[in-house]
Order: sequence, then structure tokens, then C-alpha cells
Amino acid sequence: MKLGKPTAERSRPRRRLTGVLRFVGWTTLAGILLLCGLVATSMLVVREKDRRDRDEFARLAPHEHRLAIYDAFWNQVSARYFDRRFTGFDWKALRSEWRHKAGSVSTDQDLYLDVLFQLVQQFPSSHFAITQPPSPTAPVATANGVTPHGGNALSEKDPAATFENDLGFEPVTAQRGVTRVWFVGDVSKGSAADRAGIEPGWAILKGTLTFLGGGKAHYAGEFVRLESTDQKMTFEQHGSYAVPETTRGDAEGYLTAHKVAVSFDITAPPAPSPQPLIRRLDGGVLYVRLDTFLEPVIIDKVLAAVDTADQQGLILDLRGNTGGLITQEQRLLSHLLPARTILGYTISSSGTEALRAAVFVPRYMGPLIVLIGPRTASAAEVVATAVKGNHRGMLIGRATNGSALWARRFPLPDGGSVSIPVLDFTGPDGKRIEGVGVLPDIEIIPTLSDIRAGHDLVLERAERELRMAVWRTQQPKN
Repeated sequence: MKLGKPTAERSRPRRRLTGVLRFVGWTTLAGILLLCGLVATSMLVVREKDRRDRDEFARLAPHEHRLAIYDAFWNQVSARYFDRRFTGFDWKALRSEWRHKAGSVSTDQDLYLDVLFQLVQQFPSSHFAITQPPSPTAPVATANGVTPHGGNALSEKDPAATFENDLGFEPVTAQRGVTRVWFVGDVSKGSAADRAGIEPGWAILKGTLTFLGGGKAHYAGEFVRLESTDQKMTFEQHGSYAVPETTRGDAEGYLTAHKVAVSFDITAPPAPSPQPLIRRLDGGVLYVRLDTFLEPVIIDKVLAAVDTADQQGLILDLRGNTGGLITQEQRLLSHLLPARTILGYTISSSGTEALRAAVFVPRYMGPLIVLIGPRTASAAEVVATAVKGNHRGMLIGRATNGSALWARRFPLPDGGSVSIPVLDFTGPDGKRIEGVGVLPDIEIIPTLSDIRAGHDLVLERAERELRMAVWRTQQPKN
């Protein structure tokens, strides 16, 4: 038999290993403590700088105070805006011109409403917004720097704000080229807008909403009565009133001849009854209406439903979806497209990056139709272009909003903030969505008579297309 090594000799490597591990442990702990100290010191330095900046800002005279807010706005834009070339406008000239106006206003509220609020509308892109500091009395500037179709900004405390979403029609603003256009989206059956004869697709010139008290408000607006589906499509896609075949390009003459004024009173509606988000249609088609990509919990429910879809088909309704989080639209698309499929490309001042479908997720690869419309915006447009660009399914409805930039909010020294687009997006084919939108494969603009008859022409057409697709797959092959 072999004799083992003496105990002291056997334990020497173990003690050496223990010493090394102890040294590594203490060194790691010291590094972590040093890092925490550096982070804490940096935070204190930043906090102290912020305090000094606030104190210095508070000591400014009113005129200098407003110019400091204005300059801070432009400094954020200069540092954050995704397009470093500032394509489409001379930003230095714009900055100089509006700084003179900023120096002439008499109050901070005027600075926001008459300068910054107006200025963000000069930018040739969507997702620019200015928000003034919270106040119980001051009007609030909202998304894209605009309030409902040119009306006065509404206070969050103003009872008239409760009527914004119950005019009986959707006032939609869409990006077309470097300008924004206003037009009518959907019209609610039986509403005051229905009784006034407002049609989907009409161009909106202006509109105001006045609170009357007693749960009532008065709406007054001016529209361009576009008469044919072709004209509505042309306006929604290009922002032009005139159709050469019918008006010889005389947009101004067409505007004059077809302008119509509409006014009516409305009453604050009762709380709406919940609408089904997910349901089975006749024939087993799964219908999913998804109105936001902001809530992960909602996406969880949608994905659970999508995983139950079968060969009868899936209809994904994004007509009311105004966008949300990149991560959530990627989650949905990963369940609808093959692994690693390119969903599109993000473009920032630092370069271009591909967005891809995830790998290890369940997938539905049966028949798919996506419903789109003028309110379909941002992340929802990414979904539409990914489906279309990868030939994964059919798009039915109206052209999307054309607002496919991604923005972040940055602070201003008085407590206000500015939302600035930091990322552009193109589809898998490299084409931009911003200012153009995503066009459907089958374009349908419903008429008021369709709405009064209770028809959803877009959904009905989607059901017919799915039935035909299923029927074709069941035919014997020659």
C-alpha cells in the first residue's frame, strides 16, 4: 500500500488557495466600495451643480429668466436631435429669430404659449412637444406641440378637457413631408358630428371647443368637404386638397368652393362601457384590438391570445394605436415573424442599428391581417411596416400617421420640459415612415352612410380576405 503525504504538506496548497480567494474577495470588495464612492461623489457633484444652477436661475431678472429657458430649450435640441444636419430648415436662423420674440414676451406663460409652443411646430418632424411647469391655472401644451385641431390649449383642470375625446369624430393630425395636416378620422354613429354631417376623410381647417357649464360644451369648426374617395386618399397621403384629374391642381379654388362651417353643442358622455379587446369572430377568426404599446400587461394578454390563434386566421386591429414602447412592439412582432427577422432599422446621430425578432418565443405563422388607419402611429407603424416589408400579412384600412420617430423628454430650468426626437426609423426595406406613413394593401375610407348603417367596412373586408385565404389553402393541388 502507498503512504499518503503528511497532513501539513497536504494542507499547504489548500491554505494557498484560501489566501488567493481571500485576496481576490477583499480586492473585489475594495473595488466595489471605491466604485460606490465614486458614484456617490459624482451624484453629489451633479446635485450641487444643479442646486447652484437653480439658485443662479432664481436670481435672474424676469427678462433674463425667460431667455435662459429659451436658451436651455435650444441647447437640448442641439445636443439631442436625431438629425445632426437639421435637414429641412435653418435651425440657427430659426433660433435667432425666435430668441428675439422670447425676449419681448411679458410672462413665462406667454413664453411657452406664444414662443416655445409655436416654435416646436416649425420643426419638420413629429414627436416634438413642449410642456410648461405644472400650474392649476395655466394652459398646457400637449403632444406634438398642438391641441385638438388648432383650438386653444386646454388646462388639465378645465372641464372642457373632458370633451376632447367625445366630439363625435376623431380630429387626426398626421405628418406629411415636413408639415402636419388635420383631417377627420372615424365618426361615431348617432353623435352630434354624425348629425352635423361630418364625413371621415374631410380636411380640418380649424376647430375650437368652448365650455358652457352644466356639463355642456360648444364646438365650432371649419372643414374642407372632400367629395370623392380619391380626393380623401390624396389628401391623407400627400396633404394636398387638389386632385389634378378633377380640379386641374387648383387647390385654392377647391378650398374656397368646398369649405364648410359646422357647429354643435355636446354633453359630457357617461363612462364608456368596456369594449372587448380579444374575441372570436364567425368562422373562428381571432380578432385582437390593441390600442397601445405602453402597457406590458396588455401586451402579455395579447400575446397569450395570439398563441391560441389557428389556421382560421388572426386580425390585429391597430387603427386606434398611437404607439408606445419599442420593447413591446418587438415582443409582439417576435410572435408573428421568424426568429432574427429584421423588423426595421433605428437611425440616430451615432449610427444605424437593426431591430430583429427574438429567437426563443412561440410563434403564430398562420394567416394574418393588420388593420391600420390615420391614428396608427409610432410603434404601431413599425409593426405595420415590418409585417408588410417581410410579406408576412396584408394591411387593410387607411394610410398611417407618418409619425415614426422616437422621442425622449428633457428638463428645462423652470420645471418645464421638451420632448425631442432622438431616433428615426425605417422599415426592413430601408424606407422612412416619418412624413409618409405606411400605405395599406387595400385602402378603404368608410362613408358616413356606412357608419350610420352600422358597417365596419375595414373589418368586414378583412374577414372576407381571410375566408378566401383559408379557402385557397383547402383546395386540392394539381
